[in-house]
Amino acid sequence: MQQNLSTQNTNHTGLTLKSRLNSFFNRPLVFYPVLFFFLAYLAFSYLFSFGINFTHSLPYKYFIFAKHFDVKDLEREDIVKARYLNGYAFEQGSLFVKRIGGMPGDEITHIGQDVYINGKHIGTAKLFGGINQDGDPLDMSEPGVIPNNYYFLYTSHPDSFDSRYRYLGLVHERWIKGKSLIGFGAQEEL
Repeated sequence: MQQNLSTQNTNHTGLTLKSRLNSFFNRPLVFYPVLFFFLAYLAFSYLFSFGINFTHSLPYKYFIFAKHFDVKDLEREDIVKARYLNGYAFEQGSLFVKRIGGMPGDEITHIGQDVYINGKHIGTAKLFGGINQDGDPLDMSEPGVIPNNYYFLYTSHPDSFDSRYRYLGLVHERWIKGKSLIGFGAQEEL
């Protein structure tokens, strides 16, 4: 009977489970740190993403974003990472980092080139000589109430390409891919 139990715990090479586990845990010391960092990387990349702001439009250059968040928890002035879909100024699908300036139900108004959300000045839309780099008119976004599931994204930088312009427009919540948890690499906002 004892012989049967011993043969049941062996694999095709004749090693018992105990000897296989011993050989696994008797690896060189470099194996465990590499395994630890690999598993930590997998856990981090599942929960978080990294973002870089290439302009002086936000107070930090680098951000760590939560990938899994409830859009109901988004608030004005939160910094988010969103996917760009229009393919005008940047490659379609590019990610960009902006602040939430307007939420569903907020009202966008224009006075000349100045853009307001619920009466608060968000920024001034630039004309760039009245045309974009392709020779098309650079149109401002439409005034009105922000519909459900959409957000007005912006930065205070005077050259920011954001929801002030029709080419970017309002961003649907499904294209917001991360909410900033922390920013670092302080830089002066313009």
